[in-house]
Amino acid sequence: MSNLGNAYAIALALYARDKSEPLGDIADKLYHVVDVIGYGSDERKADLYAQLAESLTDGMMFEHVVSAIEAAMDSTDRRYPA
Repeated sequence: MSNLGNAYAIALALYARDKSEPLGDIADKLYHVVDVIGYGSDERKADLYAQLAESLTDGMMFEHVVSAIEAAMDSTDRRYPA
């Protein structure tokens, strides 16, 4: 799947939640989806998570979240080719 498709999968997992859900549970969903899409080595995943931690904020519109995730994935791909 393309980075855009994967970004939608990750964003949907983040948005399909109870708003009172603890941050740890949200992070677990993120880690699970990234594993399911087969994002690659632990280095690639760590780079992606670090970028997402910097770029995603509470209250972002869905479309902006998808764009931020796709941009982070593209950046990780350039740094750590699969």
